[in-house]
Amino acid sequence: MLFRSESEFHFAGRLRRPFADELGDTGAIEWARANPAGIVLRTYGRQAALPADWPAPLHLGPWRGRVIAAWPAALVAGPRGAELMSDPPER
Repeated sequence: MLFRSESEFHFAGRLRRPFADELGDTGAIEWARANPAGIVLRTYGRQAALPADWPAPLHLGPWRGRVIAAWPAALVAGPRGAELMSDPPER
């Protein structure tokens, strides 16, 4: 499941435009290619541990009982994008 904003970050981040949310894996990669300076937020399951061979996200932490990662769009747009947007194995 991709991150669903529900307006939680708009106020705190003083965002001027809304998130493009619920894009799906393919949509997130396409968005990242069109917005290489952006950031892709992706949620993973409650006990998700990112594989050791994955690059480090900009942020990784708990969020509403799940794990959230912030990925540079340029990384998601690259050859490992589909892998980063997939669900890692549960711990």
